[in-house]
Amino acid sequence: MVLLLIWYGIMLVLNMEVALLTPPVGLNVYVLKGVVDPFGVRVEDIFKGVVPFVAILLISMVLLQIWPEIALWLPSTMH
Repeated sequence: MVLLLIWYGIMLVLNMEVALLTPPVGLNVYVLKGVVDPFGVRVEDIFKGVVPFVAILLISMVLLQIWPEIALWLPSTMH
């Protein structure tokens, strides 16, 4: 049961990170826009730059759905 909760927590964190990187919310993107605003970087350019990271997060979420042992290997060695 504990390992299931650990897996759920890892999936929740990955989902929240995807939510913070994608529109319409994209809070992390808008924070980055505030940091690089003096340099004239557009929000569209930042969203285009985030696409590979979102793809990696989505692929890792699919892999963790198929093989949850990937996320549970280290916690299971601590018991």
